[in-house]
Amino acid sequence: HMLATLLLMYRRGISEAQLALKFEFLRREVCLRSGRLCFFESEKHVWLVRRSIELLRDLIEERHHNVYEPKISQRSDYPNMLLLGHYRNKIVHVFFREAIWACAFHSIGLDSSEGVDCGLLLTSATFLFSLIRREVFTSPDPISAEDFGSSFDLMVSRGVFRLLPNGRVEIASEAMFSFLCALCWPFIDSYYVTGLRLHTLEGNHEEEQVRWV
Repeated sequence: HMLATLLLMYRRGISEAQLALKFEFLRREVCLRSGRLCFFESEKHVWLVRRSIELLRDLIEERHHNVYEPKISQRSDYPNMLLLGHYRNKIVHVFFREAIWACAFHSIGLDSSEGVDCGLLLTSATFLFSLIRREVFTSPDPISAEDFGSSFDLMVSRGVFRLLPNGRVEIASEAMFSFLCALCWPFIDSYYVTGLRLHTLEGNHEEEQVRWV
């Protein structure tokens, strides 16, 4: 699950050595959030990465020596993307509330040099959660304002966001911010595409009336 998550973030390829480093980074972040991991204490991370590569052999390819990427270059490879996404989704719940905050920030404040207003960010995060809340089961319930506030405070304490003297918010860790956004974007994209498709099916009511007249 963790290796699939990383490979989907580096679709142009990542070396085995870099994978091992990112693997350890992701392990620490999962443990920090009380996520459950198996075999990590008894096995070396380099071995775990190599074993994971072997298990995903049909879904990834080695473009160069020890440089791997998802096998998704052709239309016929699309099932590989779905299966890798399925594996990635197994860890989304660990980061879901933080991913909501990150994507909300990305939508309103990525180009702002002065940070983002906290109230505006909360409004954006609440709206985004209302759209995709049924996709991931989390505990405690992120719909409450108190829980949203606590998850934001944790992101500040963990160095993902930084509170500015003017009371606004900016990104403190680009790496973690990008990781959190990457976890949530597929859900947002699917809702956007579905909504766009439903809108086109609705058609132009005025043209329909003229045709029948």
